[in-house]
Amino acid sequence: MGRKLNYIDYLVVISCISVVLLHANGVFWRHPAGRLWITSSLIECIFYFAVPIFFMISGATLMNYRTRYNSKEYLIKRIRRTLIPYLFWSCFAALLFLTFNKYGQIFSLDSVRGFDYSVIVSLIINIINNKFMGVYWFFLPLFVCYLSIIILSNFSKNYKILYFIAIWIFIAQFVLPFCANLFQLKINPVLTSSPMGSGFVLFVILGWILSKNQISNKYKLIFYLLGVISFFLRFTSLMLSPEFPAPINRLFSGYLNITTVFYSVAIFILVKDVSPLIENLINTISRKNIALGNMILSGLVTIRDCSLGIYLLHAYFTSKLVPFLGVNTSSIYYRIFGALLIVCVCCILTLVIKKIPFLRHTV
Repeated sequence: MGRKLNYIDYLVVISCISVVLLHANGVFWRHPAGRLWITSSLIECIFYFAVPIFFMISGATLMNYRTRYNSKEYLIKRIRRTLIPYLFWSCFAALLFLTFNKYGQIFSLDSVRGFDYSVIVSLIINIINNKFMGVYWFFLPLFVCYLSIIILSNFSKNYKILYFIAIWIFIAQFVLPFCANLFQLKINPVLTSSPMGSGFVLFVILGWILSKNQISNKYKLIFYLLGVISFFLRFTSLMLSPEFPAPINRLFSGYLNITTVFYSVAIFILVKDVSPLIENLINTISRKNIALGNMILSGLVTIRDCSLGIYLLHAYFTSKLVPFLGVNTSSIYYRIFGALLIVCVCCILTLVIKKIPFLRHTV
């Protein structure tokens, strides 16, 4: 077949699809009752690894950038790959909101035409704070991680230092806040500061370590067990949440949560382990039906190559177009099959945008 995929490619594809499934499952945040609460909580818990895995992929693929190019080129590549698309689509979202006057008198077109500088400043601040497209929050900690990698890459082969930094971040920004939440304690914020400024950097370090080291079967089993326990802790806590209007139980929720770390690490290790089996399965299918095998492989490659575009575009469907069309977003068919359809549509749109000269660098 010529083309081959590795476990990083599979992680990109799985995480990309998972993000869309999470956002199509927005009914979860309305805290419904009965079976709808069970199914929405299951989807939320199963696919919650998506964002941490993306940070881990960044660590696995970028921590050794110095072997390929210098820091200046690294920054230029990151700006072209993520900052420009982020700014473009954030401005597009702002323009969309302004056009439909979603912010009323605060961000009215009349104010902009009148050159009200306070409105312009507020507009810029709200773009930076992702007020127009909330799912773009992901890019801000990603940029922090990119800058942190410039420092961390100097220690890419010094695992003792990386372990020390990882443990420091884990205790300061995961364990201490969790204990404070569990026991209703107030902790001095100085104690919860980390050397790199963002708890998401932990996922970057873990991605690099897990990608470069072979883990023994004993430790794999331990991580799998911790991952399963973490999943059930979060799901159980959600099932024990008081009914609406009481708030959702967030003890085991949040990306900077102990359970999220263990669950995401388990998924990373699992996909790395089963990737040869996936490759063998695709090869077996290709030997029996080469057209089907090529179609599956091409589909995976296309989603991988369009993953950024899918992330940037899908929210216009899940949060804008679908509600506008009156689609029943509580339906399990929409939350699963509708989400997969959105992935396909966004993939096609990304391929089209890539063909437009002045827009191809925005996805």
